[in-house]
Amino acid sequence: MSGENSSLELTSGQARPSEGRPPGKPINKQTHFGVGSIKKAVTARKIQANRQNALKSTGPKSPRGKKYSRQNAVKHGLFALDPFICDGADTETRQHYHQLLEHLAESYQPVGAAEQLEVERIASCWWKLGRAWRYENAEIALGHANVAIR
Repeated sequence: MSGENSSLELTSGQARPSEGRPPGKPINKQTHFGVGSIKKAVTARKIQANRQNALKSTGPKSPRGKKYSRQNAVKHGLFALDPFICDGADTETRQHYHQLLEHLAESYQPVGAAEQLEVERIASCWWKLGRAWRYENAEIALGHANVAIR
């Protein structure tokens, strides 16, 4: 192999492409770098059945159920655009947030719009930090409860 195909030669210590798997095990063409992956076409009958089933999905009916399901995607709320999360426990209320904002404004006494925005940013950071602490404590308590059950 020396001479004409020197770019294909392996030096000692280099792995051959087949050495990353057990000997004798063939490459799985469906998962190996996406090569040869096969996707089945969905039939028109299956699409129609999915549409019919979707019509049967009713979702929550009561105001309480609707309020609860609104929060389904919220895990911890640290990246939420709205600073308030209604989790049913009333741990966060607009009144508490505005009290925090008023106390910070009283403490820093901002002059001008830029300083007012900075005070609001400080309030938002403290608000989210409190949320993170509550989330962390709840996760720790849940972990302890799960250990106690085992």
